[in-house]
Amino acid sequence: MNKKISADPRNVSEHALVAKKIKSELSGKFPGIAFSIKSKAFMSGDNVTVDWKDGPTTDAIESLVGKYRYGSFDASRNLYVHDNHNNAIPQAQYVMTSHHYSELLLRNAKAEIALKFHVDMNNTQSVFAELGNFPQTLIRAKLEHRFPFKM
Repeated sequence: MNKKISADPRNVSEHALVAKKIKSELSGKFPGIAFSIKSKAFMSGDNVTVDWKDGPTTDAIESLVGKYRYGSFDASRNLYVHDNHNNAIPQAQYVMTSHHYSELLLRNAKAEIALKFHVDMNNTQSVFAELGNFPQTLIRAKLEHRFPFKM
């Protein structure tokens, strides 16, 4: 879409305004967390990508940035659906999030799972046999507070 909002005297693209709004909102809500927010336009639309390390869960970030996405892609129909349009705020076609983890956080989660369930987290077959999932999936689920077992 790469729309321009004429209300901005510099005539900044709408996806750039989305990135600026998201950066401001996340910085206020999560001080001390470094967010990298990039926007770009492409032939058939635009996107904003939010990257961060450690800190808040993906769900927490998604709940804040979802309003800046004016629709969603329906893969079953191979079509973009404009189902979240809001004229009151700038929006982009796609707003994507990417949560990264420090080695320390990954090691701690791995050790905690190993200790709690008495499994060798370096033995994928053993972990899968005991817990029904792959080690990396379990670690990410724990870090995102979606762990399938009581910890």
